This record gives sequence, structure tokens and C-alpha cells, in this order.
Amino acid sequence: MLREHLDKILTKYKLEMLCTTRQNLFSKSSEITAKRMIYDELLEMENEFSPDEKYVMCVDDEIIDGLYASAYEGKKINEVTNEQLKDCIHEYVASYR
Repeated sequence: MLREHLDKILTKYKLEMLCTTRQNLFSKSSEITAKRMIYDELLEMENEFSPDEKYVMCVDDEIIDGLYASAYEGKKINEVTNEQLKDCIHEYVASYR
């Protein structure tokens, strides 16, 4: 269920990017890459989440945007490690409680 929800979010984002100008697409390249990394990390961590955490992620249609904003705010893509991203994911989901 989580995978399907994340797939839907990523597909919607990709379609939004297809509707933008080439110049805008190039300016958002690091954002696109970071959001793909968040998506991949969420799928890789899927078995680590409790049922409650999965539920929170499935009802949040902006989970990837929210994680991007909290993990990469003011940072370059190579400044955020996988461990920092994992911590951010757990903190973000816990903030719903």
C-alpha cells in the first residue's frame, strides 16, 4: 500500500515537471534528484516503519515534498547523508503524533 501511494506521488510530480519549461526543469534538477532519492529511501526503509508510520505516510499526499523541505532546506544534495535522511524521515512521521 505504501509503495503504491509513493508511486502515485512521484508520478504526479514527474507529470508536473513535464508541463514546465526546459529552463525551469534545469533549474530544478537538484530538487528532482533529491526527491527521487527520498522516494528510493522510503521504499528501501519500508520494512523498518511501524504500521502507524506507514499509515501516516499513506494519508500524506505531500510526504516527499515535506521531507524534501525538512531535509534539504538550504543544503546541496551532496550535503545530506542517507543517515540524516533516515533520521529526517522518522522525525517527520513522528511529528504527526
